[in-house]
Amino acid sequence: GLHRAVREDHRLVTGKGGRMSLSFIDNTRFAVGPNSNVAVNEFQYDRTRQKGSFVTQVDRGSLAVVSGKIAKSGRDARTSYQLPR
Repeated sequence: GLHRAVREDHRLVTGKGGRMSLSFIDNTRFAVGPNSNVAVNEFQYDRTRQKGSFVTQVDRGSLAVVSGKIAKSGRDARTSYQLPR
């Protein structure tokens, strides 16, 4: 597989037959389906405190998510998945 860093403001784009799987440093996992356009608007994670924030926007297509340590860190965790209108 291909290993690349995904950072804030990156877009995950797949074509008609494309798929993509990603793992983030907090153990969040994404599966991006065909014909998708997904933006990683914000990703911040403090490994020491195991807290952070994660904001993703799905403009087109599909996204399956398995939450990682950010979502499981407590009520003050900021995770947001914005879907197309």
